[in-house]
Amino acid sequence: MQGETTAETVLVVGVGNDLLSDEGFGVHVARSLLSREAGPPSHVSVLEAGTALLDVLSDLTQYSHVVIVDVMSCGRDPGTLYCTEVTPELVRTPAPSPALSLHEWSLLETLHAAVTLGLFPKRLTLLGAEPDNLEPGTDLSPRLATARDKLVDMLRDGVLAGQAAGYPGFAPSFGANPGFSRSGAPMVIPHLRRRLTTGN
Repeated sequence: MQGETTAETVLVVGVGNDLLSDEGFGVHVARSLLSREAGPPSHVSVLEAGTALLDVLSDLTQYSHVVIVDVMSCGRDPGTLYCTEVTPELVRTPAPSPALSLHEWSLLETLHAAVTLGLFPKRLTLLGAEPDNLEPGTDLSPRLATARDKLVDMLRDGVLAGQAAGYPGFAPSFGANPGFSRSGAPMVIPHLRRRLTTGN
């Protein structure tokens, strides 16, 4: 925005498997942010990590605020948007379970590794949407396509515009939006255990 500067640098990371319909929600959000004519603001970078979040851990520490976008199964209506601040304490305790490959680590295991390796970002926000369809396919379900467009608009009007009032990194209306629920740790932890490659 003209006449304004921000010291905060933001990285938006879209994760998920875009071959399993709504499981690729985060990837579709990242693509939408990059494809819009205006593009993201100069202090914002967008990364399409897919199922390889572990491969880009070192990038997370280069930004003051990291926003990870994914699907979150929290038992509410499909398309419901979630937001939670993730702290090192939230992901430090659970020990990662063995994985057959580095690309099969869950989001929880990957963030646990970030804490262990000293790569956890200064601020980490997890944004997600309740999925409607996780069957094989490359398109989002209609409800998640609507949620994607809504979240992209909310991101551009909130965190990507450099507004930090209210909920950290967001405009005051961001967390209070009727379609946007702040999920707590008991709901987030089971989601973080979900394998990025399977969507289960």
